Parts: sequence; C-alpha cells; structure tokens
Amino acid sequence: MVWDRHVIYNDASEPTSYLSLSDLDLQLYDESDGSYIDSSASSINNVEQVESSGDHTSSIIKIEPWGTYPSGITYESYALATEEGFTQVNAPTLSASLSVPSGAIGSGTTFSVSTTVSNTGIGAHNVDASLALPSGFSIVSGSNPQSLGTVSNGGSKTATWTLQAPSVSSPQSYTILTSVLSSSYGETYTASNSKTATVGPII
Repeated sequence: MVWDRHVIYNDASEPTSYLSLSDLDLQLYDESDGSYIDSSASSINNVEQVESSGDHTSSIIKIEPWGTYPSGITYESYALATEEGFTQVNAPTLSASLSVPSGAIGSGTTFSVSTTVSNTGIGAHNVDASLALPSGFSIVSGSNPQSLGTVSNGGSKTATWTLQAPSVSSPQSYTILTSVLSSSYGETYTASNSKTATVGPII
C-alpha cells in the first residue's frame, strides 16, 4: 500500500510547504477464524506491506489510519496492490432479535427467552450474547454471556436461556435487555435489543 505526501504549490513553481505524512497501517487476517496473520505499521514512510507464509481460503486486508491527518486533510487516498480475487467487503454488521413470551408470565414460574444474532457483513468471530435482567429475575439454565462462535455473512445463531420470574401479587412489566459483542479483525462490533415482559400472579 502506498499514498502521497501532501504539498502546497506556489502556482507552477516548486512546492513551498510540505505537510506532515499521514500514517496509514496495513493489517492481514484469516477470514475463516479472524486470526491475525501479519501487519505493517511504519510511522516514518508512506509504504506498507504484509505477507503470509501459508495458504488461506480467504483473507481480510484492513487499512487503518493512525492518529490524525495533517491540518486541512479530511481523508487519505491510497493505492493497494494485491493478488487477484480481492474485492472490497463490508465489516461485520450485527443485529440482535430478542424473543420473550407474548402473554403474561406466571409469578415465580420459569420461562424461556432467546437472542438471535444476525450478520450482514463478513464473518463475525468470538460472538457472545448476554442478558441484563431486572431485579428479581434469575437464570435457571444457560450461561451468561453465551458464546456463539462465528456468525457467517448472511447467517444467524441463537442463544437460549431459561429464566425464573419474580414473585408478584399484581401484574408488573419489566424490561429485559440483550447485548451482543464480537471481537473480529482487531475491532469490536456490538448490537443490542430489549423487550417488555409482563409477570402476573397465577390465578
């Protein structure tokens, strides 16, 4: 990867000012599991290079600006030379769908909730789904957070828990929260959702 150093020209004469060099870093990951392969993060020139000593079915090249651009510069253009077959892709884009019982939940009874995580970007790795419960609720089964592993592009996975409702003497409404976290390609990706659950005495 290479990019230009910005200069200020005095009409047709030689440049009169040389701006600081933008610092772009180049990183290489294995898409199948998100593992790190190589990186190049020089801060003294405008050339970065990564390589792999092994074969990978699919790899991810990530360009990341470091620090701030020179004054007056809002973006940086670069040239990238790769082997054939590389195309621009979207980062993991996660969404969380929370399912809770639609009717009233009996006071002190157990019930199931689930979080379905969907992804519309490249494979998201190390995906965890968790619940944040109101006071009085407890988890009967299902780890929290719950590991879902990898959610592929266009795919989804579901985490399920069994909960126990609090004991109440009159109908009460509660908000159950779910959150999703993925650590992929040196970045953190998140999603969240919430639903209202109603708990009432058993008649």
